[in-house]
Amino acid sequence: MNLLASIDVAVVMLGSDLSIRRFTPEAQKVLGLIPGDVGRPFENINAGLNIPDLHDLIVSVISDFIPFEREVRVRTGKSYILRATPYRTSENKVEGAVISFIGIPQTMREAKHSEGAPVEFMLVLDPNLHIKAATPSFYRAFRLGPEAVHNRPLHRLNHVISDNPQLQQALHRAQHSSEMIAPFTVELRMDGEARRTFECRLERITLDGGAKLMTLSMRAPSAEKRIAQTTS
Repeated sequence: MNLLASIDVAVVMLGSDLSIRRFTPEAQKVLGLIPGDVGRPFENINAGLNIPDLHDLIVSVISDFIPFEREVRVRTGKSYILRATPYRTSENKVEGAVISFIGIPQTMREAKHSEGAPVEFMLVLDPNLHIKAATPSFYRAFRLGPEAVHNRPLHRLNHVISDNPQLQQALHRAQHSSEMIAPFTVELRMDGEARRTFECRLERITLDGGAKLMTLSMRAPSAEKRIAQTTS
């Protein structure tokens, strides 16, 4: 199963005045946004989030640089992890906030991570390969906290980039060319586990207004599936 089919990532970028600057197509589906919502205050969007202090929380993200995360339910009844993080420019200035909505199917939310179990996660990267958002499964898989990941250059996460020339090459091509990046595999060693082979996909996305991001999705099949593949 393609990771994008099982984990929904919607991203909304807000200015320092908390008005909507850009959003991904997935955010249109999740929040019911329309192009005319650009420029409107985010708190005026009737998405049924039911977070009374949302305005103050986002203001704190921008002023104090402290991300926050909440589980929310939107109008459709589907549950999401809402994560708000500071939006930093290339000069490291904070000019707003990035709001991510990560929806995980019930079967994945209830599943406990265990050795040999299937693992899949997604990272959202800016053009400089700084991490702008990550799925909760990434934090669980590598035993990292959001404060150690957000806005950090991907190459500084040794778990992910160390000894993986295929991943480095794919990221370099994604940065410096417009060619489509074919799916590829890398081997990673998660804490307390043997090395595992991950199926990887890199995809470029363009937000309304022209800002560019990349998604890096990675999936390792279960031990049972790996055994079946090697013996077939």
